[in-house]
Amino acid sequence: TGAVGLTAAALGAKVAVLTDLDKQLPLLRRNIEANGHGNGASGRVRAIALDWRKPEQRATLAEWAQRWTLVLGSDIGYDPDLFEPLLATLESQCSPEATVLLALADRQEEGEPRVEDFVSFARRSFDCRQVLERQLEPMQSVSKVLLMRRRCKRRADEADVEKDDAAVDSRGGAARRRSASGSDGG
Repeated sequence: TGAVGLTAAALGAKVAVLTDLDKQLPLLRRNIEANGHGNGASGRVRAIALDWRKPEQRATLAEWAQRWTLVLGSDIGYDPDLFEPLLATLESQCSPEATVLLALADRQEEGEPRVEDFVSFARRSFDCRQVLERQLEPMQSVSKVLLMRRRCKRRADEADVEKDDAAVDSRGGAARRRSASGSDGG
């Protein structure tokens, strides 16, 4: 755990905040230390508990809120019940200038969430574009990377109007460089 954030730190992020569930923090801190960044309690690479369902844990990110330029996440769209708290977390942290890159598994099994399910949900407050799709093994899930940008209120309202227009039409027949990295927040 923490590979994405540690990579961002190795590539020059001034601050890399790696987040995971409380139970994963010991492993996350060991990985930070093994990569030469101290114990993760302070410094430019930090480990912080973040369960998206707990607003009080989002508050621990307050010093960086709305200041991120880059937010990275990997293997986080596996449970539709977590879409709402994940989006609330991203909304609380991202300014319209922030770039969000999420690597999600597009599971093909019956009843499993699809990346398009997440994108449909996320579009209420983010512009989303798929920038990569890859499947390494035939029986493996397809990995998709989404590039997301926070919508300004006006852009979000315009998108809602366009969506409403499309629904009507179809019925009518016709920098500071900072990085936040998280995984498994739910």
